[in-house]
Amino acid sequence: MAIKDNLTYFYSVQNLILALCSCLFTLGLLEGGVRTFHSSKHQMTFWYDIQEEIYRSLSDIKKNYDEKKVNILLLGGSVLDDVAPKLKEVYQARSDIQVFDMAAAAHSTRDSRLKLDYLTKKGYQFDYIIFYHGINDARANNVPPHMFQEDYSHYFYYSQINPAFNPDNIVLGLLLKSAIFIKAYQSFFYYLFKDDDSRFVPAHNPREKWVKYGSELRTSEPFKENLSRVINNATKTKAKLIVPRFATFLPENYDQLKHKNNELGYAKVSGSKYYLIADAWGKPENVRKAVKAHNDIIESLKDRFIFIDTSSLDTMGNFFVDPCHFSESGIDLFVKWVGQRLDV
Repeated sequence: MAIKDNLTYFYSVQNLILALCSCLFTLGLLEGGVRTFHSSKHQMTFWYDIQEEIYRSLSDIKKNYDEKKVNILLLGGSVLDDVAPKLKEVYQARSDIQVFDMAAAAHSTRDSRLKLDYLTKKGYQFDYIIFYHGINDARANNVPPHMFQEDYSHYFYYSQINPAFNPDNIVLGLLLKSAIFIKAYQSFFYYLFKDDDSRFVPAHNPREKWVKYGSELRTSEPFKENLSRVINNATKTKAKLIVPRFATFLPENYDQLKHKNNELGYAKVSGSKYYLIADAWGKPENVRKAVKAHNDIIESLKDRFIFIDTSSLDTMGNFFVDPCHFSESGIDLFVKWVGQRLDV
């Protein structure tokens, strides 16, 4: 009887081990399938880090970085992304210069901080880093005061990605290394909160019922902290950091209807692939106040980087197609000013 019980126990354990091995094998196949799909679809390597899935332009650096070249990194939102093709046209004509465009629409200083933190940890060194921010953080103010979070996790977007970069929970941090888990994690958040109009700030246009809260500036400290982290990383890697003051053309009589009817002095939309009215960031008066506060922070820290004073542009509508995106002449001037600071 004892032998029979032992055999039963043995086979039970054996079946459990086989079941676990089968599950692990299946998960391995799924993980490999997800990684293969993303590496082929998004031109990433099979061994990509989950951070590269979030910011896919990171994989471009992994593939094309050459330490023998003069490497220029762009960190910013849509304005800098708009300028990037001209910068590449001017500088990548030379075989010894590589421009990496990590700027993207709607990205804030937090995105730039997370990207550079990641690249610094990976050991990448850039000769120049161009950091251009000022308006996208303003959108984060459009939220009831009790909901505001300095890591911007009151955005649906940041509430998902913050744990992948700075996991407080070690187990969650390990799980987020899995492509399967990150997809399940993102899907869970999406389906749980996609119809919740009271929990998160939208990634783009502010929630109409919350724009009134934009008059209270709460982004100054996060903006300063994020810029300071970028400065520290640049200093650590001996990169020359270029930070222009953020230029805007936002007249006192700004009105979205006047803007759309070309009554405010903006240039015709050409050269820029972006065109937005001021209300995309909040009430014009609040946007103006936030950008000024962010520019004040930039100027207060300008002894720690190469500063470009863009204040002469703020009254020249012909250099803009909207409150912040440049016209062709604006792009040309911006590239010229940046070029004067590049020793290449």
